[in-house]
Amino acid sequence: MPIISKKLYSRFNIKVELRYNEHNPPHLHITYKNQRCMLDLDGRYIRGNIDRDTYKIVYSWIQLHNEEIKSMWMLAYRNLPIGNID
Repeated sequence: MPIISKKLYSRFNIKVELRYNEHNPPHLHITYKNQRCMLDLDGRYIRGNIDRDTYKIVYSWIQLHNEEIKSMWMLAYRNLPIGNID
């Protein structure tokens, strides 16, 4: 599971991951401390929950990098190499 944002991980210890060959709908896996959730590529909850402050940080990051995230999802879905954002 590649962590696609080294900056969020190094600054806030928030893991934002894209998994290879993953199922639809397109989504991100978010982990912060003992909290986990799945967000769609527009930042809406699919499953789980994270605290409000963490969600605001992740949501802002998703909005800023939305096109890159969607491109990375298509690569990961086809099991092709992806990089990271930041």
